[in-house]
Amino acid sequence: MKILIVLEIILCLVIGTNYAMNLPQNIEEKLIKKLDENQFLSFNNTLIYEMPEGYEDRLNYNGVSEIAISSVDGNNRIMADFIDKNQFTPEEFITNQESFLIQSGIAELNDEYSTNENGRKVIKKVYEINQEMLYLNFYIATLELKENKDSYIGIMGSGVNYESEEAFDRFVSSITLTGESINKPRIFSSEDETVQITMPANWKRFEKNTNYSFYKQDKNGFLYFYTKSYNKNELDPIDSFNATKHSIENNFEEAKIYKPEWTEDLKDKTITSIVYEYNLDGQIVYSYFSIIDFKNTNIFAMSNSDIAINGTFDNVSNELEEITKSITIKK
Repeated sequence: MKILIVLEIILCLVIGTNYAMNLPQNIEEKLIKKLDENQFLSFNNTLIYEMPEGYEDRLNYNGVSEIAISSVDGNNRIMADFIDKNQFTPEEFITNQESFLIQSGIAELNDEYSTNENGRKVIKKVYEINQEMLYLNFYIATLELKENKDSYIGIMGSGVNYESEEAFDRFVSSITLTGESINKPRIFSSEDETVQITMPANWKRFEKNTNYSFYKQDKNGFLYFYTKSYNKNELDPIDSFNATKHSIENNFEEAKIYKPEWTEDLKDKTITSIVYEYNLDGQIVYSYFSIIDFKNTNIFAMSNSDIAINGTFDNVSNELEEITKSITIKK
């Protein structure tokens, strides 16, 4: 599902703006100091890449990809992301993407090659649409790095001129690993927030223009988690919680309470939560809302998780509740 979503993003030419956020700050600063003049970090700080001349960062589609860039005029696009080998082999990734192009009936295979040198294995195919008033190339590639045994990098691009392929190839050849991994818990601490959060392994950032939004997607479905801090002098926690409940009840007529409101009294905070269940375009979705009220402070946080999985909220409740409990006042 993820692969098709990413391809659709390229075809729809969705773009956005850049935004900076911290991992633990010292880690990101350490990585930035290692970068050369034209090198950039990927969304989750796991890759280093070189920006082709005349290109800029355009990652906006909710963190689905580690990297999304385009030419300044928006005509040429490149996206890259890690793919778990247990989900798709590199060959399956290529096949999945080109089947979509073949089904269009107007795209033809123009070129293909593979290389395996210096611990870097690349498979690449080029499809061309060349009709009256329409010329477009699509590039599909995989990059396997010997240091990364469990996953590879799926790369896709599109362009309206031959120079776009040169830019695509330079981009692929520039990609290296930073040594950071999403396969371990990570602390996120934004300078714009009064709280920090610890995310478990395999969660990724979701939106560049939102400090604390994350997602996890695998064969079992999709999980989303978001939190933001507020000042009690400016916003009442209980009013905010009630407004959130009314919002989902008004927006989804069939919404029903899956888990009634409950409260947990912890050492530094009180957490009040509720879980709703509703149908969205044939998919059962669970929405898990919480108010995290920090004791002896003017700070509280609101969190929201949307769950669309093969199962029920109970299958993921422990993980989501632990994430909620990890939200603490920033140190």
